[in-house]
Formats: sequence, structure tokens, C-alpha cells
Amino acid sequence: MLTAMAHLALSELLGTPVVDSAGAPGVRVREVAIFPQEDPARVHALVVRSGSDDRLLPWRRLASISAQQVRASIPLAEWPLFN
Repeated sequence: MLTAMAHLALSELLGTPVVDSAGAPGVRVREVAIFPQEDPARVHALVVRSGSDDRLLPWRRLASISAQQVRASIPLAEWPLFN
């Protein structure tokens, strides 16, 4: 789980490559998702493009994040579809 990080602008994050827990590449950050009913000031997940599908990578499942790469702590198959 990600505990602390430096400030990162959304414009720096969009298009950033994402790798899953096995290091498999091939997806990129498309958007961020917030759930205003839960916490309007908190990013809940990253929306990533995987082939023709969009998937949600929950924030609590991030191992690391930077402007160069996002690393997940779970395999891509466990990321829910986002419609």
C-alpha cells in the first residue's frame, strides 16, 4: 500500500505507463476517479486503458507512483472494468 508521496500534478500523471504486480506493461493512466459521496477531495482510483477496455486501479492497490511509472500491487486481471 502506498503510504506517502510527493505532490504530483494530474497533467504529469495522464498517459503514464502502469505495470501490474508481475511487472507486465501495456496500460496507461487515462483519468482519475473520485467518489464524491465517499470523499470529494480524495482520488479513489486511476482509470487505465487496457486494450479496448478501461479498468479501475484502486488507489489502495498502488505500490508506487511517479511521473515516470505507476506500479500496482495486484495483477491486471484483478482490476475491475470501468464503464
